Amino acid sequence: MVPEHPEQIGAVGFVDPIERREAAVAEQRARRALRRAYAALPLDDRRLLYLRFQRQLSVASIATLLDTPAKPLYVRLKRVLRTLRQGMGQPGAVCGLDRTDNGESVSPVVH
Repeated sequence: MVPEHPEQIGAVGFVDPIERREAAVAEQRARRALRRAYAALPLDDRRLLYLRFQRQLSVASIATLLDTPAKPLYVRLKRVLRTLRQGMGQPGAVCGLDRTDNGESVSPVVH
């Protein structure tokens, strides 16, 4: 059987359970930090994230739903995601990435 992530194989051919546990703990911490940062956002920003990433609506669809132009929503989404990352103390990606309609990698995906 071939492992899902070959880079995790040690020299003797197995995944180190300590490394696996450390990775799981780090992921749990990141998820808690994301939840705290998300909860600190204004309600309208949380709604935008919900529509985009939980409901998986395109920005164009959200713009139609909210009766607003799409371009400002892209700008707002980018700002909200930057605020989330800063709230987590991370300048980069969080818990996985999704893409906006224009192909830019920016979104947090929480499982």
